[in-house]
Amino acid sequence: MVPIRSLLVALSAFVILLIGNWLTACSSGDSGQKAQTSAVKDSTLKEIDTTAYADWETVTYKRIRFHYPVAHEQMGSFEDEATAFTKALDRCSQFFGVPEPDIVDVYFYTGPGQCEEITGSVYPFVKDGVVHFTLPSFFGPPMAQLIIQKWAPGPPRFRFLREGAIALLDYSNQNYYQYTQDFVDHDSLIPLAALAVDTTVNSNKERYQSALGATFVDYFTLRYGIGAFRQLYTTQKPFGDAIEQLTGRSVDRVQKDWLRFVQGAQLSLLKKDNSIIDSIVNQRGK
Repeated sequence: MVPIRSLLVALSAFVILLIGNWLTACSSGDSGQKAQTSAVKDSTLKEIDTTAYADWETVTYKRIRFHYPVAHEQMGSFEDEATAFTKALDRCSQFFGVPEPDIVDVYFYTGPGQCEEITGSVYPFVKDGVVHFTLPSFFGPPMAQLIIQKWAPGPPRFRFLREGAIALLDYSNQNYYQYTQDFVDHDSLIPLAALAVDTTVNSNKERYQSALGATFVDYFTLRYGIGAFRQLYTTQKPFGDAIEQLTGRSVDRVQKDWLRFVQGAQLSLLKKDNSIIDSIVNQRGK
Protein backbone atom coordinates (compact mmCIF):
# COMPACT_ATOMS: atom_id res chain seq x y z
CA MET A 1 0.00 0.00 0.00
CA VAL A 2 1.27 3.47 -0.88
CA PRO A 3 1.73 5.64 2.24
CA ILE A 4 -0.88 8.41 2.59
CA ARG A 5 1.89 10.99 3.09
CA SER A 6 3.47 10.06 -0.25
CA LEU A 7 0.11 10.38 -1.98
CA LEU A 8 -0.38 13.85 -0.51
CA VAL A 9 3.10 14.92 -1.60
CA ALA A 10 2.48 13.64 -5.11
CA LEU A 11 -0.91 15.37 -5.24
CA SER A 12 0.54 18.73 -4.10
CA ALA A 13 3.34 18.51 -6.65
CA PHE A 14 0.79 17.62 -9.34
CA VAL A 15 -1.29 20.70 -8.48
CA ILE A 16 1.79 22.90 -8.91
CA LEU A 17 2.48 21.26 -12.26
CA LEU A 18 -1.12 21.76 -13.38
CA ILE A 19 -1.00 25.46 -12.50
CA GLY A 20 2.29 25.85 -14.36
CA ASN A 21 1.04 24.01 -17.44
CA TRP A 22 -2.26 25.89 -17.42
CA LEU A 23 -0.49 29.23 -17.25
CA THR A 24 1.86 28.22 -20.04
CA ALA A 25 -1.00 27.04 -22.23
CA CYS A 26 -3.47 29.84 -21.57
CA SER A 27 -3.24 32.90 -23.78
CA SER A 28 -6.64 34.46 -23.15
CA GLY A 29 -7.72 36.82 -20.38
CA ASP A 30 -10.83 34.62 -20.11
CA SER A 31 -9.77 31.38 -18.45
CA GLY A 32 -12.78 29.66 -20.03
CA GLN A 33 -11.50 30.14 -23.57
CA LYS A 34 -9.38 27.52 -25.31
CA ALA A 35 -5.61 27.64 -25.04
CA GLN A 36 -3.98 29.44 -27.95
CA THR A 37 -0.35 28.52 -27.28
CA SER A 38 1.62 25.33 -26.86
CA ALA A 39 1.68 23.81 -23.37
CA VAL A 40 5.44 23.42 -23.64
CA LYS A 41 6.18 26.96 -24.80
CA ASP A 42 8.51 28.96 -22.59
CA SER A 43 7.37 32.55 -22.13
CA THR A 44 9.91 35.19 -23.15
CA LEU A 45 9.72 38.76 -21.95
CA LYS A 46 9.40 41.35 -24.66
CA GLU A 47 9.74 45.11 -24.74
CA ILE A 48 6.58 46.43 -23.11
CA ASP A 49 4.55 48.98 -25.06
CA THR A 50 3.43 51.31 -22.27
CA THR A 51 0.55 52.62 -24.39
CA ALA A 52 -1.18 49.35 -23.50
CA TYR A 53 -1.77 50.84 -20.06
CA ALA A 54 -3.17 54.15 -21.31
CA ASP A 55 -6.70 53.57 -20.03
CA TRP A 56 -5.78 51.57 -16.92
CA GLU A 57 -6.77 52.81 -13.48
CA THR A 58 -4.76 53.02 -10.25
CA VAL A 59 -5.65 52.40 -6.61
CA THR A 60 -3.46 52.03 -3.51
CA TYR A 61 -4.05 49.80 -0.49
CA LYS A 62 -1.43 49.64 2.24
CA ARG A 63 1.92 49.67 0.36
CA ILE A 64 0.58 48.13 -2.83
CA ARG A 65 -0.29 50.41 -5.74
CA PHE A 66 -2.40 48.45 -8.20
CA HIS A 67 -2.55 49.34 -11.88
CA TYR A 68 -5.39 47.50 -13.57
CA PRO A 69 -7.69 47.55 -16.61
CA VAL A 70 -11.19 48.98 -16.21
CA ALA A 71 -13.74 46.50 -14.86
CA HIS A 72 -11.09 44.07 -13.60
CA GLU A 73 -12.96 41.15 -12.05
CA GLN A 74 -10.72 41.24 -8.95
CA MET A 75 -11.47 44.90 -8.14
CA GLY A 76 -13.64 43.98 -5.17
CA SER A 77 -10.85 42.00 -3.52
CA PHE A 78 -7.88 44.33 -4.11
CA GLU A 79 -7.72 45.24 -0.43
CA ASP A 80 -7.48 41.58 0.58
CA GLU A 81 -4.86 40.95 -2.09
CA ALA A 82 -2.89 43.97 -0.89
CA THR A 83 -2.87 42.42 2.59
CA ALA A 84 -1.53 39.15 1.17
CA PHE A 85 1.13 40.93 -0.89
CA THR A 86 2.18 43.05 2.10
CA LYS A 87 2.52 40.05 4.39
CA ALA A 88 4.63 38.24 1.79
CA LEU A 89 6.72 41.37 1.28
CA ASP A 90 7.35 41.73 5.02
CA ARG A 91 8.49 38.12 5.32
CA CYS A 92 10.76 38.33 2.28
CA SER A 93 12.32 41.56 3.57
CA GLN A 94 12.94 39.99 6.97
CA PHE A 95 14.44 36.86 5.45
CA PHE A 96 16.98 38.73 3.32
CA GLY A 97 17.50 41.65 5.70
CA VAL A 98 16.50 44.18 3.05
CA PRO A 99 14.44 47.30 3.91
CA GLU A 100 10.87 47.14 2.65
CA PRO A 101 9.98 49.57 -0.14
CA ASP A 102 7.45 52.27 0.77
CA ILE A 103 5.33 51.51 -2.28
CA VAL A 104 5.24 48.52 -4.63
CA ASP A 105 3.71 49.00 -8.05
CA VAL A 106 1.73 45.95 -9.19
CA TYR A 107 0.38 45.70 -12.73
CA PHE A 108 -2.53 43.31 -12.27
CA TYR A 109 -3.59 41.65 -15.51
CA THR A 110 -7.00 40.08 -16.13
CA GLY A 111 -5.38 36.72 -16.79
CA PRO A 112 -2.28 35.04 -18.19
CA GLY A 113 -3.44 35.72 -21.74
CA GLN A 114 -3.44 39.48 -21.29
CA CYS A 115 -0.17 39.31 -19.39
CA GLU A 116 1.45 37.37 -22.21
CA GLU A 117 0.01 39.67 -24.88
CA ILE A 118 1.54 42.76 -23.26
CA THR A 119 4.71 41.39 -21.66
CA GLY A 120 5.45 38.06 -23.34
CA SER A 121 5.11 36.12 -20.06
CA VAL A 122 2.24 34.06 -18.67
CA TYR A 123 3.90 34.00 -15.26
CA PRO A 124 4.17 36.82 -12.70
CA PHE A 125 7.57 38.53 -12.79
CA VAL A 126 9.43 41.63 -11.67
CA LYS A 127 11.12 44.04 -14.06
CA ASP A 128 12.79 47.34 -13.13
CA GLY A 129 11.30 47.17 -9.64
CA VAL A 130 7.73 46.73 -10.92
CA VAL A 131 5.61 43.63 -10.27
CA HIS A 132 3.62 42.16 -13.15
CA PHE A 133 0.99 39.82 -11.72
CA THR A 134 -1.87 37.60 -12.79
CA LEU A 135 -3.98 34.87 -11.27
CA PRO A 136 -3.87 31.94 -10.65
CA SER A 137 -0.60 32.52 -8.82
CA PHE A 138 0.79 32.62 -5.31
CA PHE A 139 1.48 36.04 -3.80
CA GLY A 140 4.95 35.21 -2.50
CA PRO A 141 7.03 34.66 -5.66
CA PRO A 142 6.83 38.20 -7.08
CA MET A 143 7.62 39.69 -3.66
CA ALA A 144 10.57 37.31 -3.32
CA GLN A 145 11.79 38.28 -6.80
CA LEU A 146 11.45 41.97 -5.94
CA ILE A 147 13.49 41.67 -2.74
CA ILE A 148 16.07 39.34 -4.29
CA GLN A 149 16.72 41.91 -7.03
CA LYS A 150 17.45 44.50 -4.33
CA TRP A 151 19.50 42.05 -2.26
CA ALA A 152 21.69 40.68 -5.07
CA PRO A 153 21.05 42.12 -8.55
CA GLY A 154 21.75 39.79 -11.43
CA PRO A 155 21.22 36.04 -11.86
CA PRO A 156 23.27 33.61 -9.76
CA ARG A 157 25.64 31.12 -11.33
CA PHE A 158 23.73 28.32 -9.57
CA ARG A 159 20.09 28.66 -10.61
CA PHE A 160 18.68 26.43 -7.88
CA LEU A 161 19.62 29.02 -5.24
CA ARG A 162 17.32 31.68 -6.73
CA GLU A 163 14.51 29.29 -7.59
CA GLY A 164 14.81 27.62 -4.21
CA ALA A 165 14.56 30.95 -2.38
CA ILE A 166 11.47 31.87 -4.40
CA ALA A 167 9.85 28.51 -3.63
CA LEU A 168 10.75 28.78 0.04
CA LEU A 169 9.01 32.16 0.27
CA ASP A 170 6.12 31.46 -2.11
CA TYR A 171 3.38 31.45 0.57
CA SER A 172 1.85 28.29 -0.89
CA ASN A 173 2.28 26.73 2.58
CA GLN A 174 3.59 23.52 1.04
CA ASN A 175 5.93 21.51 3.22
CA TYR A 176 9.12 21.31 1.18
CA TYR A 177 10.89 19.57 4.06
CA GLN A 178 8.41 16.72 3.66
CA TYR A 179 8.97 16.74 -0.11
CA THR A 180 12.73 16.56 0.34
CA GLN A 181 12.50 13.79 2.93
CA ASP A 182 10.23 11.78 0.65
CA PHE A 183 12.70 12.18 -2.21
CA VAL A 184 15.34 10.74 0.11
CA ASP A 185 13.08 7.90 1.24
CA HIS A 186 12.21 6.96 -2.34
CA ASP A 187 15.77 7.20 -3.69
CA SER A 188 14.89 10.12 -5.98
CA LEU A 189 17.04 12.78 -4.34
CA ILE A 190 19.14 14.80 -6.77
CA PRO A 191 22.67 15.00 -5.29
CA LEU A 192 23.64 18.52 -4.26
CA ALA A 193 26.54 18.65 -6.73
CA ALA A 194 24.17 17.80 -9.60
CA LEU A 195 21.45 20.15 -8.37
CA ALA A 196 23.94 23.02 -8.37
CA VAL A 197 24.59 22.71 -12.11
CA ASP A 198 21.00 21.94 -13.11
CA THR A 199 19.85 24.72 -15.49
CA THR A 200 16.27 23.43 -15.76
CA VAL A 201 15.21 24.41 -12.23
CA ASN A 202 12.07 26.54 -12.61
CA SER A 203 9.88 27.38 -9.62
CA ASN A 204 7.07 28.41 -11.98
CA LYS A 205 6.74 24.90 -13.36
CA GLU A 206 7.97 22.30 -10.89
CA ARG A 207 8.37 21.47 -7.22
CA TYR A 208 11.11 18.87 -7.55
CA GLN A 209 14.42 20.67 -7.97
CA SER A 210 12.97 23.90 -6.54
CA ALA A 211 11.63 22.05 -3.48
CA LEU A 212 15.14 20.73 -2.84
CA GLY A 213 16.48 24.22 -3.44
CA ALA A 214 14.00 25.65 -0.92
CA THR A 215 15.15 23.41 1.91
CA PHE A 216 18.81 23.86 1.02
CA VAL A 217 18.44 27.66 1.10
CA ASP A 218 16.72 27.46 4.48
CA TYR A 219 19.41 25.13 5.81
CA PHE A 220 22.32 27.19 4.50
CA THR A 221 21.02 30.55 5.74
CA LEU A 222 20.32 29.17 9.19
CA ARG A 223 23.62 27.29 9.42
CA TYR A 224 25.97 29.88 7.91
CA GLY A 225 24.00 33.15 7.79
CA ILE A 226 22.48 35.30 5.08
CA GLY A 227 25.86 36.93 4.40
CA ALA A 228 27.46 33.61 3.53
CA PHE A 229 24.44 32.74 1.40
CA ARG A 230 24.87 35.97 -0.53
CA GLN A 231 28.50 35.07 -1.17
CA LEU A 232 27.43 31.68 -2.48
CA TYR A 233 24.65 33.29 -4.52
CA THR A 234 26.97 35.80 -6.20
CA THR A 235 30.11 33.68 -6.57
CA GLN A 236 31.58 32.81 -9.96
CA LYS A 237 33.67 29.98 -8.54
CA PRO A 238 32.84 26.29 -9.12
CA PHE A 239 30.22 25.14 -6.62
CA GLY A 240 32.51 22.74 -4.78
CA ASP A 241 35.20 25.38 -4.34
CA ALA A 242 32.69 27.98 -3.12
CA ILE A 243 31.10 25.57 -0.65
CA GLU A 244 34.45 24.52 0.79
CA GLN A 245 35.60 28.13 1.13
CA LEU A 246 32.41 29.22 2.91
CA THR A 247 31.83 26.18 5.10
CA GLY A 248 35.18 24.43 5.42
CA ARG A 249 33.43 21.26 4.27
CA SER A 250 33.14 19.24 1.08
CA VAL A 251 29.90 19.21 -0.91
CA ASP A 252 29.22 15.64 0.24
CA ARG A 253 29.55 16.60 3.92
CA VAL A 254 27.34 19.66 3.44
CA GLN A 255 24.75 17.46 1.72
CA LYS A 256 24.68 15.09 4.68
CA ASP A 257 24.30 18.02 7.09
CA TRP A 258 21.52 19.51 4.95
CA LEU A 259 19.56 16.25 4.93
CA ARG A 260 19.93 15.88 8.71
CA PHE A 261 18.56 19.41 9.00
CA VAL A 262 15.62 18.53 6.73
CA GLN A 263 14.74 15.51 8.84
CA GLY A 264 14.86 17.57 12.03
CA ALA A 265 12.88 20.45 10.51
CA GLN A 266 10.21 18.07 9.26
CA LEU A 267 9.79 16.49 12.69
CA SER A 268 9.67 19.93 14.31
CA LEU A 269 7.03 21.29 11.92
CA LEU A 270 4.81 18.25 12.49
CA LYS A 271 4.46 19.40 16.11
CA LYS A 272 3.41 22.95 15.17
CA ASP A 273 0.19 24.34 13.77
CA ASN A 274 1.56 27.62 12.41
CA SER A 275 2.34 28.13 8.74
CA ILE A 276 5.53 26.89 7.11
CA ILE A 277 6.72 30.37 6.16
CA ASP A 278 6.05 31.79 9.63
CA SER A 279 8.08 28.94 11.11
CA ILE A 280 10.95 29.72 8.74
CA VAL A 281 11.06 33.40 9.67
CA ASN A 282 10.50 32.79 13.38
CA GLN A 283 13.50 30.48 13.52
CA ARG A 284 15.60 33.51 12.64
CA GLY A 285 14.27 35.45 15.61
CA LYS A 286 12.42 37.98 13.46
